[in-house]
Amino acid sequence: MRRVVLKYGIDVAMLFAFILCFVTGILKFPAVLHLIWGGARFSPLATLTRIHDLWGVILGILVFAHLVLNWNWMVAMSRRMVKGK
Repeated sequence: MRRVVLKYGIDVAMLFAFILCFVTGILKFPAVLHLIWGGARFSPLATLTRIHDLWGVILGILVFAHLVLNWNWMVAMSRRMVKGK
């Protein structure tokens, strides 16, 4: 697999994981839970928490892979920034 395709795939997966973490994080707020589900006996908080935690870990792994694949570029840019170019 070409490196560019791998990087693109990781970036798309990171976007998906971010969206899931963001949405489940918002839905976990008590006020939002009450607004959406009202006073219902069933609250999906446990399910939302599992989804949020799992995709948070997946997002962390993807970010790490993204940083590893872009390490040389980050070092080169840092050197340019420090030199003022």
